[in-house]
Amino acid sequence: MSLPRPTDRNPGGRHRRHSKLRRVSVAELEELIRPSGFYTRKALALKAFMAMLDEEFEGSLEVLAAQSSRALRERLLALPGVGPETADAILLYALGHAVPVADEYLRRIAERHQLLERPPQKDRRGYESLAALTRQAFAEEVAEGHAQFFNEFHALTVAVGKAHCGRRTREVEQGPTGWRSWSPTLATEKSRKDGARDFRGRSSDDLPEETPRRKPKKICDLD
Repeated sequence: MSLPRPTDRNPGGRHRRHSKLRRVSVAELEELIRPSGFYTRKALALKAFMAMLDEEFEGSLEVLAAQSSRALRERLLALPGVGPETADAILLYALGHAVPVADEYLRRIAERHQLLERPPQKDRRGYESLAALTRQAFAEEVAEGHAQFFNEFHALTVAVGKAHCGRRTREVEQGPTGWRSWSPTLATEKSRKDGARDFRGRSSDDLPEETPRRKPKKICDLD
């Protein structure tokens, strides 16, 4: 059973696809989304989402999208199998709300570059601190463009994370995110001469000197 994608030539495709999602059994849905991983959990979440859409929002994504971001986020988080990242991804990508998405790649980058005073943990509090960091980064931009900025920033974060911040990365090439190595107080002589600055706008001269006891690791090396 295939689920057609809506196109300009198929303006009703979205509604027909919703109709098929309503009719398909959980077992069939699991098989359809099996390649995505965690398909059992996701199938139940999709069914719960469709039930919510029908019962509370007239079966319309447009009606759903018209709600406030805060109210929608809380409602999505109440669905089974939906956490903060999934809820924010739905808000940003499906509904067009200006909500930043923080994922594991951003957590690794923020932790290894020490962009936050406290290393972000893999929990709700850590997630919210990363989302706040993203909002802060674009705080001076025009509000109407935040959705596009958050969308592109998330895509770039994933690209940088995949290329330079693997889960078990030991030795990687110098990444594009700045001069700083694993230690926040170490910088190369070249970066000092060039006046390079890190993600938070600090130059290497703003940081205290530190005598390395071992060869500095590269941007996203692990201990």
